[in-house]
Amino acid sequence: MGLALRYEMPFVDQTGLRCEQSYIPDVYKSVCVPRANQALGIELEEDRIHTWRLGPGSRLLMVPQPGNWLYGTLIFQPDRNPFENLTTGDAVLDFFQKNCPPLGQLMTLEEAEAVQQRPVAKILSVKCDRMHIHDRILLIGDAVHAVSPAIGQGCNASLQDAAVFAACLDQHQDSWEHALPVFTAQRLPEAHALQALSDYSFPRTRQMMLEFVFRVTLGKKLSRLKPQGFPPQWLIRGLPQWLPQGKPAWAAPMPLEMIMDGELPYSAVLSQCRGWVDRVKQSM
Repeated sequence: MGLALRYEMPFVDQTGLRCEQSYIPDVYKSVCVPRANQALGIELEEDRIHTWRLGPGSRLLMVPQPGNWLYGTLIFQPDRNPFENLTTGDAVLDFFQKNCPPLGQLMTLEEAEAVQQRPVAKILSVKCDRMHIHDRILLIGDAVHAVSPAIGQGCNASLQDAAVFAACLDQHQDSWEHALPVFTAQRLPEAHALQALSDYSFPRTRQMMLEFVFRVTLGKKLSRLKPQGFPPQWLIRGLPQWLPQGKPAWAAPMPLEMIMDGELPYSAVLSQCRGWVDRVKQSM
C-alpha cells in the first residue's frame, strides 16, 4: 500500500516527496516455535527478545508472542545460506539442535519442514523525508520507514506512529492540517534513528563481533559484581585497542540493550550509541 501511494498517485511526485529504497545485504527466513516444552523442562523468558549467532554471518532473533509462542527471523548473508544443502525437515531440525540447542529442542518437525520450504526473503529498506503530504495523506509504518528486522522494532515503531498521531489529533482538535506537520516533526527523527539502529547495531567483522560478545555478556556480569572498581587498570591496559579511553568497554551501552531494557526514544539511543553505530557502518 505504501509503494502504491508513493509511486502511483500523480500529486505525490508534484509535492517533491523524497523516498529512498534499497535492499539490505542480508536475507532471511521466518521461524515459529513454542516458547516452552514442559516435558523437557525448557522455557524461554516471555519478556525478553532472544538472539543467537549461528555461525559466520547468521543470526537468529525470536520475539515472544501471545499464546506462548516465539516468532522470529533467521537472518543471513545471501552467499551463506545455512539451509542451501538441507533438503528435509529432519536436516533442518538437526541444524537447529546443533547450532541453537534451546530452540532446537522447542522446534517441532512440522515447523522444521515449513522452514525448509519457505522461500528466502529479501529485506527492503525505506526512508522518506516526511511522513505526510499536504493536509490529507498520512504515511506511517513500513510505508515510510521499512527497516531490517535485526532489532525487532518495525512493528513497535508502527504502533508508536499511530499513538503519536492520535495524540497530535487530540492536541489540534482533529485538524489534520495542523496535526500532520507536528506529527512529522516529532516522528521523522525517530524513524531515521530507527533505520540507523536496525542497519548498524550488529557487527559483521570478526574483531567487532568479539567486542560485541564481550560487552554484552561479560560486561553485564562484571558490572553487577563491581561496577566502579573492576576491571583494574592492569587488565584494561591488556585489552585490545578498541577499548574506549578512560573507561572499560562494558561500561558503554549497546544499542539492543538500551532498546530492550528501557523506554528511550530511538533518537536518544542512537545519540548514546553513536560511536558503536558509526564503527559498524564503517566496517561494512
